[in-house]
Amino acid sequence: MSRGIQIEDLAEAVAGYIDEISGKLEGRQAFHAKVAQNALAIIAREARQKPREAELAYYRERMGCSADEDPAVAFAAGIRSGEVEPDDPDMLKRLAGFVAARLAVDNPKFSTLPRLRELAE
Repeated sequence: MSRGIQIEDLAEAVAGYIDEISGKLEGRQAFHAKVAQNALAIIAREARQKPREAELAYYRERMGCSADEDPAVAFAAGIRSGEVEPDDPDMLKRLAGFVAARLAVDNPKFSTLPRLRELAE
């Protein structure tokens, strides 16, 4: 059974087309084509890796959120209220992992990403 067209596949196809025609572009158009390619690459990585899902699941479980509550808002409120200890080593390790996962989507060539991944281990 076919899984249908996936957003990451569409983003990669459009990025490939832009790459194909970008050699014919100059100046502002070439710059905007590169920006569009980068945006499409982020969309494809986000759709494949889904870094936010694990993070929100952790916040939801930690805070016991209902389905209609924003778990990130509840978690931040828990830190402010003292319900969540801001220096809990396990939590800090998890947060480093969440930041590394998001960074791997937004900017996988970021120079400190390997160090951040080490902190999450």
